[in-house]
Amino acid sequence: MGNTQSTYYGFFKENEREELGSLYIEEGFEAVVSKIKEKNEALEKETLSIAVTGECGVGKSALINAMRSLNPGEPGAAEEGTTEQTMEVTRYTHPKLETVWFYDLPGIGTVNFPAKDYVKKVNLKTYDFFIIVIESQLSENKRYIFQLSLPNFSADVVKKKKAVLHRKILAAAAASFVAGAAPFPGVSLACDIAILVKTFLEMRESFGLDDDSLGSLALKVRKPVEVLKAEVKNPFISDISAASVMRLIAGSAVGAGLMAAEEAAHFIPIVGSLVGPPVSFLTTYGILRNTLNQFEQSAVRVILKAFEDW
Repeated sequence: MGNTQSTYYGFFKENEREELGSLYIEEGFEAVVSKIKEKNEALEKETLSIAVTGECGVGKSALINAMRSLNPGEPGAAEEGTTEQTMEVTRYTHPKLETVWFYDLPGIGTVNFPAKDYVKKVNLKTYDFFIIVIESQLSENKRYIFQLSLPNFSADVVKKKKAVLHRKILAAAAASFVAGAAPFPGVSLACDIAILVKTFLEMRESFGLDDDSLGSLALKVRKPVEVLKAEVKNPFISDISAASVMRLIAGSAVGAGLMAAEEAAHFIPIVGSLVGPPVSFLTTYGILRNTLNQFEQSAVRVILKAFEDW
């Protein structure tokens, strides 16, 4: 019932709904109907300008044709080719929504549209949003960074972030291994703590469990931030410091290191060939891996609580 009502009233903003209520009391139902018709007419007249841009010859025109369900060569289709076909900004209308327009922009970096003058020449500020077409796939690292940049709006996003952060765990453990070779007493432990603190802070922020992220989410879903924070069951997540990390190491270092040995050898073959894998590597990897699971579980609980009424 709550979801249906939310969808039904989504057509009107909250203040507009209040105005409709007042209008009904003051002028009757016909006035409300007239207001609704006025709102609908405004919606039907609303325009949407979508700019498609990118490097020259990467398939911008082909994408526009696909979004308009047109094949190359059909009447009204954008001209396609392996080289740059668009020499000026060209507008194409959506086949069913006459107020939705696709703009095929010339490629960036051409003779007539050099990169430094591109924004001004194609007047980018006139479009509602952009689709950027690239020739090659994003590199693996760029895809990982993109996944980490996503807002935490579903459990699936959290799982993707966990997979990316697992790579960071391996990198942190490798850094710990290097520090473990230092010939100076105490250097290895100090480095391990610094590495763990840095990685834990990155995890917390990526999962949206830091104070700023939780506060922002609470405002969006109109819930007290304390309600969301209550879903973060592990107190360590809210108190990441050198002191708390030392307590974590003291409480779980040996067990975590032993449990991590088999999995670490699977991900980094060279570990399996070493006689007695370095304790610093196994300890760091084990603690991070185990705590990563708790970060993920907390993030999922926060999301479920935040959007339970939506």
